[in-house]
Amino acid sequence: MNKSIKIFIALVLLVFLAYWQGPQTVFEPVSSEIVPLDVPITKLDSMLTAFESQFPHIKPENESRIIWADTVRQTPYAMVYLHGFSAGVMESDPVHRILAKKYGCNLYLARLSHHGLSGQDAFEGLTPAALMHSAAEAVAVGRVIGKKVILISCSTGGTLSIYLTAHNPDLIDAQILYSPNTAIDDPTAALLNKPWGKHLTQLVIGDYKIGDSTHIDTPIARYWTLTYRSDALIALQELLDQTMKDEVFEQISSPYFIGYYYKNEEESDHVISVPGIIDFDSKTKTPANQKRVVPFPNVGHHVMASDLQSKDIESVIKETSLFIEQVLGLSPTSYDSLNRNGIKL
Repeated sequence: MNKSIKIFIALVLLVFLAYWQGPQTVFEPVSSEIVPLDVPITKLDSMLTAFESQFPHIKPENESRIIWADTVRQTPYAMVYLHGFSAGVMESDPVHRILAKKYGCNLYLARLSHHGLSGQDAFEGLTPAALMHSAAEAVAVGRVIGKKVILISCSTGGTLSIYLTAHNPDLIDAQILYSPNTAIDDPTAALLNKPWGKHLTQLVIGDYKIGDSTHIDTPIARYWTLTYRSDALIALQELLDQTMKDEVFEQISSPYFIGYYYKNEEESDHVISVPGIIDFDSKTKTPANQKRVVPFPNVGHHVMASDLQSKDIESVIKETSLFIEQVLGLSPTSYDSLNRNGIKL
């Protein structure tokens, strides 16, 4: 081996060593524990109001809350909604409300940790453990307001839903997963929580992830956090690395519905990985007759169950309803639900 080759190999090894010894953000492990909530059902509303009052910067209509099916009483099934990263409780509105009313379910809209707050520093200090803990608390509320719990989620809410369901099969009876985030549709995202990840993030994005300016002064800005600390993206990737693993997927055996945007390779969801969804489905233990995996070619958006962004919530409601009736065995009650445009669904 000549001298120049030796020098080249030595330089490559030095660069490799320097990279892996670089600074890296360290997070505590997430916990799948769901602590039972020892609160009378009649006290839940006041408990949630008191909790949310600790956060004076919650944007209007972004607070966590219960939508009761009729009176304050436990229903056979409760639906619990877990929203996605940078989103809020209105992310799948009106679909989650329509489904809950259609099947006579109490509905808990959970505001996840650090979300729904005003100001560009709202995500400062966000961690995977905090996100998972707030989702676990939401399930605990669901166990009080319903004898059984159906988790409805979108995007990263699906990450939380999958992980908690895998580890708590006795507490979560079924999942409705819209655009579940089992992986981000960007291979470079895997570098975010690796050595030098924070420096690379700030170099490419800056201290803040700046949202789409066309959404300013629109309902999107009211219900989504458009500008936030770029550090939060590192926490998001760490959440995926800790939870979206084959050994987690293989623990899923309960019923689930998956809906995702896909028409063709170009017209499809490029926020989350569609192949990642198919991979998840291939590794669960849920019997084929207990699950539905449905591509929606006309929703046109990652946020497929919101009438603010989706172009086809009617199909989403129809297919999800078929799953609820044919797989879970629920029957519709008498209802009269309207979306924001006044269309009866």
